[in-house]
Amino acid sequence: MIIVILLIRRADRMKRQLDERIRLQEALSNALSVAEEANRSKTAFLNNMSHDIRAPMNAIMGFTDLAVSHADNKEQVLDYLDKISVSSHHLLSLINDVLDMSRIESGKMTLNDTEVHLPELIHELRVIINSSASAKKIKLYIDMHEGMNGHLAKPYDIRAMMKLLKKLTE
Repeated sequence: MIIVILLIRRADRMKRQLDERIRLQEALSNALSVAEEANRSKTAFLNNMSHDIRAPMNAIMGFTDLAVSHADNKEQVLDYLDKISVSSHHLLSLINDVLDMSRIESGKMTLNDTEVHLPELIHELRVIINSSASAKKIKLYIDMHEGMNGHLAKPYDIRAMMKLLKKLTE
C-alpha cells in the first residue's frame, strides 16, 4: 500500500512538472511570436522611413544642383533655395518623428493631437514631391479650392495624404 501511495505521489509530481514545462514552453512560444512580429514591424517601418527620407533628400540635392547651375539668375536661385528650405524642414520633421517615436516607446513622451494648416502643408508637399515627379515626367497638379484657405487637418490625415502622393510619384 505504501508503494502505491508513493507511486501516485510521484506520478502527481511528474504531471505537475510536465504541466509547468508545457506552460513555460507556450509562454516562450508566445514571446517568440511577439518578438518576431515586433521585428517585422520595425523592418517595415525602417523600409518606409528610408523611402520617406530619400524624397526630401533628393529634392535638396536636386535643387542645390539646379541653384549652382543657375547661379547667374538670382530669382531662379532664390526659388530653388526656398524649395531646399521646405525640403530640409520636412526632412528634419521626419527625423524628429523617428526620435519622438523612440521617446514614446520608452515612455518619455506622450502624444498630443494637434491640427495643421492644410493649404500650407499641401504647398510644402508639392515642393517636395514635384522634383521626383518631374524627374519621372509626371505632371503634378494640385487644385486648392478657395474655401480651403482656413482648413485645418489632423496629422494622421496628413500622413495618409503624403503616402498617397508618394505612391503616385513612384
